[in-house]
Amino acid sequence: MTVRQVNDTKPLWLSYNQTRRGKAFLLFVLLELMAVAGSLLLSYKIVLIAAVAGVILFLDFWDVRISLVLAVAFSTLIQYGAKEKTLFEMSILTLVFVSLLVGVYAKFCLEGLRIRGSKLYLPLVALIFISLLAALRGVLSSYNMALAGFELYAFLCFGVIFLVVNLFDSPATIRRSFYVFVIVALYSSTIGLAAYLQAGHRIGGHLFGAFPAMIALVLLNLFFYSEKRGDRFLYLLISIPLILHLLCSFTRGYWLGFLGGLAISYAVFVWQSRDSLHKRLFVFARAIVLGGILVYMLLIFASKLLPFDNLPHEASRRLESSFTWAPFSSAFARLVEYKACWDTIKENPVLGHGFGYVLEYKDPLSSRVHSQWYIHQSYLYMALKMGFLGLIIFLWMFYVFFRDSIRKCIRIQSAFFKGLAFGFIGNALQLLIAGLTNYEFAAVVNTCYLAFAMGAVVVIGETWSSGPHLVKS
Repeated sequence: MTVRQVNDTKPLWLSYNQTRRGKAFLLFVLLELMAVAGSLLLSYKIVLIAAVAGVILFLDFWDVRISLVLAVAFSTLIQYGAKEKTLFEMSILTLVFVSLLVGVYAKFCLEGLRIRGSKLYLPLVALIFISLLAALRGVLSSYNMALAGFELYAFLCFGVIFLVVNLFDSPATIRRSFYVFVIVALYSSTIGLAAYLQAGHRIGGHLFGAFPAMIALVLLNLFFYSEKRGDRFLYLLISIPLILHLLCSFTRGYWLGFLGGLAISYAVFVWQSRDSLHKRLFVFARAIVLGGILVYMLLIFASKLLPFDNLPHEASRRLESSFTWAPFSSAFARLVEYKACWDTIKENPVLGHGFGYVLEYKDPLSSRVHSQWYIHQSYLYMALKMGFLGLIIFLWMFYVFFRDSIRKCIRIQSAFFKGLAFGFIGNALQLLIAGLTNYEFAAVVNTCYLAFAMGAVVVIGETWSSGPHLVKS
């Protein structure tokens, strides 16, 4: 029997799970798998879908929450970026996800189930509405409809917050789901490192996305708050291949996001101690210095194992390129891109140009014309596609999330759930920081998991704010 139930009703997930008709989750997960199969195993697509369909069907009738967890987990394996061979599947997923959100909401209303309240709902609904409006603008402007569906799907995935808050009845279900994500992250890091070993140089792409590093940050938060030495050792051990995967990505935005999220997470951990301010500052500074030394030692160690004998030098070269403003450098190219984007934003500053819009601009040095749907800066990207109105709504959602969640999660007494909650909060900070140099919120590989993490924080925080005796450990 579950511990937390809605007053005068059956448990939310049980009533929804007993239904045998209109299995929207089944269709959602199968189409999610179709996108993976279509991009990775084209020749075996039909066989793979047929095989997985039976498994998912059984799991869906058993517990609908498993289907949601699998959908989020598989979404992290979808190719990063608008590859031509995945655009069609993504546009289909967009329509399915809209139907899923509307269908679940209608079902809760029709069956008399009480929807669990959250302060996140108002900005979340506003974000979904402005995203749909941006997609409509793209369609009416005769842009690439498949690309518009791809971009819309990334923002619609924030609707997972609503699904997690209303389908997951206790922090214990969040904990079991997190174990699934750890396994998927280890798999992702393994195939990424194997590809790097084979290539012998930086390859980037979907094999080196942000997801493993996000799980690593949660594990390190668990390391901070854990009271058992054995558990701390286990969390640190599991995070090593994930951090190594992050280092070998040679993606500066991921490095910046991870270091920023880690520093803020540790600062929050130290701040909650009862030590004096002077000692807190000393402990924090000492950890930063020791962390830098450990990262450098890990780079040296990795350079002895991987086919890249100057790994520390390559890492420093990537960092140096961020501050080299010479012509044809990476930093110079980004400035040219940002200027062209800003000039285009000023044409439609309120509502933007819509999803599916492709930015075209000329390089002032080479006279080469660039054409790209993305911008290497998430906030300029959102202002370009959804206008400043969409950007403000997006930032409003995160403001509400941080303001409400941090206050509630500080009260958590369980070391594990406190570390888990602040790890998920750190994931939001991590992606917001990484978004300063890349288009992190334009891809479902990031937004689907982040939405799950944000919904999980709401569930954990609400449960503990109602009383820690309700938590099933």
